[in-house]
Amino acid sequence: MLKGVCKVNATSKALLLFRDLIRKSTSSIDSFSLLYIINACTRNSSRHEGRQFITLVVKLGYMHIIFIQTSLINYYSAVANLADAHQMFDECPEMQMKNLDPDQVTLTVALSACADLGALDMDIETAKKTFDSIKEKDVTTWTSMITGYAIHGQAKEALALFTAMTDSKIHTKIVPNEVTFVGVLMACSHVAMVDEGKRYFNSMIHDYKLKPRFAHFGCMVDLLCERAGCLQDAKDFILKMPMKPNAVLWRTLLGACSNCGDIELAEEARARLIEFEENLAGVMMLLWVIYMHLGEYGIRKKLQETGLTRGEFLVVARLRLEVK
Repeated sequence: MLKGVCKVNATSKALLLFRDLIRKSTSSIDSFSLLYIINACTRNSSRHEGRQFITLVVKLGYMHIIFIQTSLINYYSAVANLADAHQMFDECPEMQMKNLDPDQVTLTVALSACADLGALDMDIETAKKTFDSIKEKDVTTWTSMITGYAIHGQAKEALALFTAMTDSKIHTKIVPNEVTFVGVLMACSHVAMVDEGKRYFNSMIHDYKLKPRFAHFGCMVDLLCERAGCLQDAKDFILKMPMKPNAVLWRTLLGACSNCGDIELAEEARARLIEFEENLAGVMMLLWVIYMHLGEYGIRKKLQETGLTRGEFLVVARLRLEVK
């Protein structure tokens, strides 16, 4: 929900939703959600709310995370607080140069958030210079640069770097790991390279004998949902997964349906989400958006299919949302 309202620049709704989360329990707040709310404050130049959330960042111990720091640089710049922006920027390089090896979950969540926030916009060139200056590059070094390019939307550069990484003719061949392929698949998703994404996904399994995790399945669903004509493929992909799909995958499909106006598939995704017994308020809102944004042509088509009047159709649409 927070991601959805931030994407449509509904800053007020994002702030209200985040405050509701805090009232329930601060344990439900993670660095991922804080990145979204900081971005919302940045877009709206919300000084008062921003200060409150920065205090929360410090309280929860997330200030040391590089992705939080880069998003705060954007925020301080937006509210014309250049002194704090400069201070935060000065603290970033030292953390980036440390030989830290985040686990897969931490990296995947952080990268997913930054993909939407564009939090690496300020230091992608610095990262490239740092990468080029390292003589002995290991898989972590290559993977960091690949994911950096992917987040920045530079899919061509990310995939070219992956090719160079695995080319034994250039240097000693580096074997990619699970996180490397998260970056590769993310790059494909950003530019809707469906065929290439499928090829890399299959290569990960068959050529490198790596077992896909939820992060990889999520990237593939994102990729398939980037093209309206691939929504059915996305659903089939989810159903064929070797493990039970989680709510995130079904929500991703539902969100794509809302963009394309695919009511039938959206309602199927909603039915799957009911199995998780979660708060479906956000799901109902997305479905209602689909009904309301069918457009005049879409509504006329539905009226012809159902034989209902316009008023009857809207009543049925609302009733469908209220069931269960």
